[in-house]
Amino acid sequence: MYHRGMIWEEYLEHEGFKDDIVHGMERQTREIVAGQIKAAQQLASVQQQAAEATAHTLDRGFGALVASQQEMNAVMNLGFASVSYGLDRVAGGIEALRADFDWAMAAVLWKLEIQQATLQGILAILQAPLNTEAKELRKRAEDAYVHGWYDEALADFLESERRNYQDFAVHQAIGNIYLYHCQPAELDKAREYYLQAGKYARPCSAYHSARAFLHAGFVCYLQRDDAAAIEYAHEATEIYPKLVEAFYNHAKFAAAAGQAAIAIPSLETAIRADRNYAVKARADADFEKIEAAVRKLMERLCIEARQVAEAAWHPVRVDLDRYALPDAERDRIQRLRREVERLLGQNRCFGYLDALKKIEECRGVWESLQLPERDRLEREAIAVLGMLQSEMADHVLTDAMRQRLSQPQAEAVSLLRGNPTHTEAKRALDLVNECQGTWLALRLPERDQLQLQVVSALKAFQHETRRHYNAGPIREELAHRAAGVNDLLQKQTYEDTTKAGHDLRDSENLLARIVEAEALRDQGSWRCALGQIHDLPSRVEQHLRESIVRKRTIFRASAILGNAALYGMLGWVLHSTPIGPGAGYFWGVVAEQLRYDFGLSIRVSFEPRLLVTSLLLAGFGALWASIYSFVFAGHQTSAVDYLRSGLGGVVGIIILAFLGISA
Repeated sequence: MYHRGMIWEEYLEHEGFKDDIVHGMERQTREIVAGQIKAAQQLASVQQQAAEATAHTLDRGFGALVASQQEMNAVMNLGFASVSYGLDRVAGGIEALRADFDWAMAAVLWKLEIQQATLQGILAILQAPLNTEAKELRKRAEDAYVHGWYDEALADFLESERRNYQDFAVHQAIGNIYLYHCQPAELDKAREYYLQAGKYARPCSAYHSARAFLHAGFVCYLQRDDAAAIEYAHEATEIYPKLVEAFYNHAKFAAAAGQAAIAIPSLETAIRADRNYAVKARADADFEKIEAAVRKLMERLCIEARQVAEAAWHPVRVDLDRYALPDAERDRIQRLRREVERLLGQNRCFGYLDALKKIEECRGVWESLQLPERDRLEREAIAVLGMLQSEMADHVLTDAMRQRLSQPQAEAVSLLRGNPTHTEAKRALDLVNECQGTWLALRLPERDQLQLQVVSALKAFQHETRRHYNAGPIREELAHRAAGVNDLLQKQTYEDTTKAGHDLRDSENLLARIVEAEALRDQGSWRCALGQIHDLPSRVEQHLRESIVRKRTIFRASAILGNAALYGMLGWVLHSTPIGPGAGYFWGVVAEQLRYDFGLSIRVSFEPRLLVTSLLLAGFGALWASIYSFVFAGHQTSAVDYLRSGLGGVVGIIILAFLGISA
């Protein structure tokens, strides 16, 4: 690292880089990559030698606030070594390298940069008005420059400048030749051309303009023109604030002049952009003049970093203490926690900054675990599990139901055992919610209430069945239906219980229709009774139909005999002869016997065919009564009396039919 106590030419001789580093870089082949890697490795070698020369002093002074000796050695030794694995940084020039940049490598970086598409695109615009000869001249100058033919390159660049004075890349290349490739360096000319490069680059490329002014400032620094060096470096920071190296060199130039008030703000800006500038400043002898001010800066930055780190660590530590860590991530988080506490305990700026990175990593891991959400999911899952287990204990379950409900619950309990992860807790909640959905679909509370109603109705139905029927097809049909309802109830599902209720209502309706059909049958409403049974079960319908036909036949026979008995009584009343009671007594005895045998009520019927039959029987009864009186009672009655007795019965029938009276 160059500082004011060195001679520039000797520094370049000792620290500089040979031109053959970039000889292969102009070819767009794999040799370009190989050449770049070779260049980066040589840069690393030189930087490591410089670091080793100053390593024993890095942990002294304000360096003790920056980092440990080991960490600073790593920055010095590995800064450029890492470039070999990040060639995009080399191609990015000073802006990308930041603290890894050294003035000895600036010429090499420019050779790499003039091959970049970005710079070539800018220069193509500047060269657009030029003729082919002028463009070829500039291309020849670049080729000579890249190959290290600096005398030829300088001559061509100067001619190119004469033809196109606005080409800032030409001015930059001429400045580099005067600074890096002349023995001794022609600093005045280098300064002049760097300033022209900065001037002409400013409208089209802020970066290249700032870079040129930074080079001009460095030349002024070599000339010990501190005021100009500080001015040009400051202008570079104004033109392109992203060029952090400009802030560092502004601080370096001011420190070399002993102007701490100017140096400290720029150094702070550089350190905040890249903390390795703190190590670079500690290794840079130019900052020894303002070491006290730099120390105060580092103390302030160290305190700030500590406050930021501790403020960031406190909520993370509280969260880690508040929640039970999942078993799968506990070791990882505990390892990060120990690393954070170790870094915080170093009381160095780098330690606090590294701790911040570890804290963010720890926070990222913690946030990925989603522990608050995990605990909420866990609580919900446990609550649903408790409710399910409580409700399951209150209801009768079949083995199939219990297995269907118990399997997801057992899996959820297994997931929640110990300290689950967010994924496990979510899976457990999904399982118990699915189980709850299954439970609700079973509708067991409704099933139990409905089951009580069905069982009660079934008992009433069976009682009514036994009350009306002791045996026969109807009793068998109703008993079979009751057994089917009971079988459905044994399945213990809501659907089967609901079907049992429907089947029981159908059976109750069947019983009601059978009872109604029998009532109509007993009342003599034969057609209504037959219509009531037309869609009943076949064996029930057949049994009822047979009973209705049988009842109707017996009923009609008893009605005929009853009418005949009634007519015989009326004949006796109307004729007032002793033969009437004989006929009435005869037919009355027959009717009572039928009623006793068949359980039928003897009634008078006025159906036409029954009336004719009754008249014949009444006449036969009158004749029988007369014969009985004449033969057995000793009454001497003439044939006219017989006719009068029969006529009395006929007249009685007509009177009753007219009045519409029935017994």
